[in-house]
Amino acid sequence: MTLGGEEGSSVSILARATAALNTDLEGVTTELVRTQDRLMEAHDRIRQLEAQLAGGAPPPAQEEEPPFPALSPLRKKLRFGNITSLED
Repeated sequence: MTLGGEEGSSVSILARATAALNTDLEGVTTELVRTQDRLMEAHDRIRQLEAQLAGGAPPPAQEEEPPFPALSPLRKKLRFGNITSLED
């Protein structure tokens, strides 16, 4: 028994699964951006408090990029051509 019972049902299932994963990814990405924003605010607050403890003027708020790089995850190399050949 196949889900949906039609010849194109596997494509339909893959499309729905892809859409669900994409929705999940968008939600997680939004949460990550919010967390990064809160982290940058916390860094600014820590710098202000450290300056206050040292008796100096508070530093200006940073408007530039965060001090840590955003790295993309490693990806598999896509191979096009004959899937049984090792020479492509």
